[in-house]
Amino acid sequence: MTANQFMERFGIDLDEPKQTKKNSSGSRRTGTGGTPIDSPEGINMAVHFLQEEAPPAIEGEQGNNTTLKVAMRLGDWAISKKRAYALMLEHYNPRCSPEWGPEEMTDIVTHAYKYRGGPVGSALHHEATLSPLAQPLPPPEPLAPFSPKDLPPEQWIIERLLCRGYVTVLVSPPGTGKSVLSLQIAAAAASGRDDLLDLAIRERTRVWLSNNEDNLILMKRRFAGIVQHFILSWDEDLEIEGVSGVSINSGIERPLMMATRGSENKMQPHDVDSVIQYIKENNIGVWIADPFLETHQAAENSNEEINRVAAMYRKVAIECNCAVLLIHHTRKEPRASSVGYAGEMDSGRGASSLMGVARIVKTLYTMAKKDAESWGLEEEEHVNFIRLDDAKSNLYMTSASPNWLKRTNVELENSETVKTGRTSSVGVLVPTDLLQLSSGEIQQSKNDMQIQDTADVLNGQTMTIHAVANMLKNGYSSFSDIKSVAGVEKRLKSLFTEEQTYGGHAIRYVQRSDTNHGKHTLEVKKSGEK
Repeated sequence: MTANQFMERFGIDLDEPKQTKKNSSGSRRTGTGGTPIDSPEGINMAVHFLQEEAPPAIEGEQGNNTTLKVAMRLGDWAISKKRAYALMLEHYNPRCSPEWGPEEMTDIVTHAYKYRGGPVGSALHHEATLSPLAQPLPPPEPLAPFSPKDLPPEQWIIERLLCRGYVTVLVSPPGTGKSVLSLQIAAAAASGRDDLLDLAIRERTRVWLSNNEDNLILMKRRFAGIVQHFILSWDEDLEIEGVSGVSINSGIERPLMMATRGSENKMQPHDVDSVIQYIKENNIGVWIADPFLETHQAAENSNEEINRVAAMYRKVAIECNCAVLLIHHTRKEPRASSVGYAGEMDSGRGASSLMGVARIVKTLYTMAKKDAESWGLEEEEHVNFIRLDDAKSNLYMTSASPNWLKRTNVELENSETVKTGRTSSVGVLVPTDLLQLSSGEIQQSKNDMQIQDTADVLNGQTMTIHAVANMLKNGYSSFSDIKSVAGVEKRLKSLFTEEQTYGGHAIRYVQRSDTNHGKHTLEVKKSGEK
C-alpha cells in the first residue's frame, strides 16, 4: 500500500501551511519568496537526501529525534507536509530499523512541520541561485559566419592580472608580502598609476579589500607606507568622483564568511548576498578577499566543497561584473623558496578545484638563491626580492618572465613620534628591473634591512653585541644566511663601525673598558645626542 493509498483508506489529513495552498486564480502554490511548492527540483533534492544522506533512525539511538529532524529538513526544499509524509514512507522508512508505522510517521511529520525553523524553500532558493543545474539546459548556438570585430573586448582593469567578470587567484606562502601587494593592487586600480606594479592599468575603479587576518590599524599603516613611498595624492589619485577609491575592512572581530556548514553538513552561502549588494550599490570594480582559506568553513582538501565555495566567488564576479582577487596560501615550503613552485598553480594549499574556477592564477615567491647567482647578485641578497609569475591564464598567453619586486622599508611618523622621536616601519614592494640594478645598490638594500632588524632588536636600548647577535640569528631573515652567532657578531661590528641612524636613533659599535654593558656593545643614542 502506498502512502497516498494509506491516507485515503484511513482518512488521514495532513493540513497544509497557509502559504502552500492554491490562490484564487488557481496558480501554482508557492512558499517563502515565491519558491514553488513540490516543484520537480525540490522533490528530486529531497529524494536524494532521504535515500543517500539522511541519517537512518535506529531503535535505542534516539530514532524519534533523528526522524523528526529529517522530516523538518524537507521543508527547506519547499516540500508540502502531505508530500513529505509520502516521501518519508517511500524513500526513508526502508532505511530505518525498525521501520515506522504509517500512523507514527503521520505524528512525526505533523510535529516536524509545526515546529521546524527557517523559511520554506530556503535550500531550494540557494541551489537555484548557485547551481546552473537548477535551470533548464539551454540549446546550443549554431555558429554562423561572424566577425571578431563584433565581439566585445575583455574588460581589463589591470592587464594580465584583473579582468571584470573573472576570478584571479594569487598563491603565496606566508611572510612573502602578499597582503602588502594586495594593498598596492588596490591603490594601483584606484589611482590608475602603472608604476605601483609595473603593469598596465586599463581602468580606474573603486576597490574593496576584505582582510580576515590583519587589523585595521596595520592595514592603514601599510597603506600609508604605499601612499608615502609612491607619492600618491589622497585627492587626485585616491578619490574617484569625490568618493574614496579604496575601502577596507578587517575580519578580526567579524570575519567575511562566504560559506558556512549547514545542518546537513553541506556548504551554504552566508555573506554572498550582502557582498553582491555592497558591490553593486558602491560601484566596486575590484573585490579582494584575503585569505581565501579563512572566508569559508569548507574542508580545504575536499574538491567538491571548495568548488562550491569558489563558485560563489565566480557568481559575485559575473553578477556584479567585477574582478575578484583571492589571496591564497601555499603548501608549506622552506623559507618561502620559489624552487619548483614559482609559476606552478598546484603549489596552492588544499583542493585543486579552486584553480579550475579561476581564469588567472599568479604565484608570489621569494627569489631563490640560485636565481640570485644567475643575476650576478650575492647569494644572501635573494631575501630582498620577490617574483610575481604567471601560473595559469585563460585570457592571454602566459609568460615565462616574472615581474620582480624589491622589499623596501618606509619610515612613518605616528601619534607618538613628536613625544618619543620614534617612527613606525612598514614595507612596500617596489617594481624592479634586475638588469639595471647594480651590485652596489643591491648590497645597500641588504645593509638597510640588517640595520632595520638590528634597530628592532635594540628597541632604543644599548645592548651587548653577543645578545643582539643571538636574537638576530634566531629570528630575522636578513641574517639567516650567516651560519653562526659569531658570524653575526662579526657582521654587526663591520656594519656599525660607522654610526648608523634609524628610527630617530644613532647606533654604533663600541668597545668599553667598563663591564656595565659588556666589553663589546652596540650603543644607542637619540639622533643628534652627543
